[in-house]
Amino acid sequence: MENSFASLITSANEILILLPNKPFMDQVAAGLSLFLSLSESGKNISISCPIPMVTEYSRLIGVDKITSDLGNKDLVINLVNYDANQVDKVSYDIENGQFKLTIAPKAGFKSPAKEQIDINYSGAYGDLIILIGGANDAYIKIEEKD
Repeated sequence: MENSFASLITSANEILILLPNKPFMDQVAAGLSLFLSLSESGKNISISCPIPMVTEYSRLIGVDKITSDLGNKDLVINLVNYDANQVDKVSYDIENGQFKLTIAPKAGFKSPAKEQIDINYSGAYGDLIILIGGANDAYIKIEEKD
């Protein structure tokens, strides 16, 4: 009974519910019902599908909670059209409770322009990942988190 579904849910704090690339109506409904049920638990629950939900699914309660952008846990700062070899060092400070990231260019090179800075999010984390309707976990990259 250690690995029962209930014990897995109870022990997890962050739960990811993943739908397949081309989900059937029943798969979306099952994922949403699980998501809505677990949302009452106070745990951090996310539900995602690689494709946006079309009007076909609009009659399902909670369909607006399904995101096609799963990765939102890590802030990613990308320097667009800026040669990475021009960077001398990257450092950070915490001043007055605020995080400050510094990218210092090598001598003789310019700092990246504001237009070259692209800010996005990526990555997802879950103590428990529930795959609904997928044949396998091929599109999930699982990494251990310390």
